[in-house]
Amino acid sequence: IESIEVNNNPYKLKQNQIRPEIYFGTFEARVATTMSRLYNWNFWIAKFYASLPARRFDTAIEAIVSFRSMNHSRSQDELCMPRALFAAKTSRAFPEKGVVFIGVFLPSRNMHAWVIENGTLVDPQDRIWLNFRPVAALC
Repeated sequence: IESIEVNNNPYKLKQNQIRPEIYFGTFEARVATTMSRLYNWNFWIAKFYASLPARRFDTAIEAIVSFRSMNHSRSQDELCMPRALFAAKTSRAFPEKGVVFIGVFLPSRNMHAWVIENGTLVDPQDRIWLNFRPVAALC
């Protein structure tokens, strides 16, 4: 409920606190690659894969930052859903405090996904989420 209220009133968002160095290993890189490939193939299979926990990061902020650093050469606009599902899968705090929002930019068919965890937009580089109207929330 809190995440929905914060999403509807973005001025209530808390500032995210990011540690400058976030470690990721080969396991995390494999999970991120698998998530991206599964999402490109089938959303429902990627969502199921995300539901199998692999909690490696304390918060979704750390997961998002590490996903971005693992996929720095690819266009991040195309990776919003795999990035959000990766954060949901690997964050220890997400099951209790996180929500993945899927939004649409009306009147077009453009879609975007973002994560709010503990009243904070977890992706420090996501600036376009405000343009999208939420149509689904995954907890």
